[in-house]
Amino acid sequence: MLLAALLASGWGGAVSTCVYSGGQSLCFDLSNPVDLRLYREYVQRRVEAATPKAGIFDGPMATPQTVTAPDLPYPDPSNLTAFRVDRALDGVTLLGNMSFVPTRVRLAGIEILPGAEAEAAKVMKAFASPGTGVSLELTGRYENGVRTAYVWQLGTLMNLLLVERGLAKPSESGTQYVGELDVAAAFSSQAGTGMNKPK
Repeated sequence: MLLAALLASGWGGAVSTCVYSGGQSLCFDLSNPVDLRLYREYVQRRVEAATPKAGIFDGPMATPQTVTAPDLPYPDPSNLTAFRVDRALDGVTLLGNMSFVPTRVRLAGIEILPGAEAEAAKVMKAFASPGTGVSLELTGRYENGVRTAYVWQLGTLMNLLLVERGLAKPSESGTQYVGELDVAAAFSSQAGTGMNKPK
């Protein structure tokens, strides 16, 4: 099974990982063998429970909806920063205005899969077209001098959407949504979305 191979290779290997479930945050210490086993079982159950609506993956611009994190709460508005998009530069980078200041923002915690650059750019340009207002959950970190953030659009976490659709993968451990990104990656691998489609 592909999920077993991913886990055996160190996938989902953050030392501490938290996920949202039933309105609560569940945390696992992945350095503890018992917690690691429970985390793997939890990820598998979440993948099996994901039931995408018909047509959701028919095209890159079908609908901005995720299926693997139904309990993921929308952030407290006090933790969000308004951002008006001028344009999507690629699949993970937006150029726009934050507090009337021209700003470049990169989606945190993910990287585009090789070969998915054009498709990921289509998704971002569709859901973050010029003039679109999105909400940023800033991480306080920078990547190559660019601010990183979790980007919310129409109640959907775009970072998660790209991973679910098989266009990106989790890129670092210890991020706020690492558990959700792990589940999305496992779902994409098993459902065969995006670059994970059977050859």
